[in-house]
Amino acid sequence: MSKFRIYELAKEFNTTSKVIIDILDRNSVSAKNHMSCVDDDAKAIINRTFAHKNTEPEKGKTQISPRQSSSNQQQERQLPNQQNQANRSQFDQQRSFNSQASRPLQSNQTSQN
Repeated sequence: MSKFRIYELAKEFNTTSKVIIDILDRNSVSAKNHMSCVDDDAKAIINRTFAHKNTEPEKGKTQISPRQSSSNQQQERQLPNQQNQANRSQFDQQRSFNSQASRPLQSNQTSQN
């Protein structure tokens, strides 16, 4: 009979400890925090829950082929880059304006003492 820590299960199923604890609470298994130990029965509950979620496709969503998925990810990566460039150019314009405004006015006349 093996014992598993909640945080280990969370890591295995790529989720948070809080999610694992909520699932166990719904199934009347006591777990207080991420360091709590659970037995094989509790792990079986978690396995069933996540296996059920992974096998059913979500309603209303179409399945995306790997090619489409990678092109979508590339587009998502480019979007923050474009936003950063736009923000950077706005920042540069603001900075140049502020630096010009903070300079003292230069007059052609020299002060005479």
